Amino acid sequence: MKNIFNIIPLILVPLLSVTSISSISAELPMRGPIPFANYDLDSNGLISEQEFVGVRKERRQQKATQGPSNETS
Repeated sequence: MKNIFNIIPLILVPLLSVTSISSISAELPMRGPIPFANYDLDSNGLISEQEFVGVRKERRQQKATQGPSNETS
C-alpha cells in the first residue's frame, strides 16, 4: 500500500506540469521578456527550475512552429 502512495506523486506531478504549461502557451509573448506570472505556474511566488525550463521550452516550440521571421528576437 505504501508503494502506491510513493508512485502517485511521480505520475501526477509531470501530468499537472504538462497541463499547466499547455494552458499558458497562448499567453506567452513571442518577443521580449516572459512575465513572472507565466513562469510561476503553481502561483506559489517562486519559480522552480522545472517551471523555468518548461516555459522556455514551450516558447521555443511556439517560435519553431511559427517559422522563420524577418524580425530579430
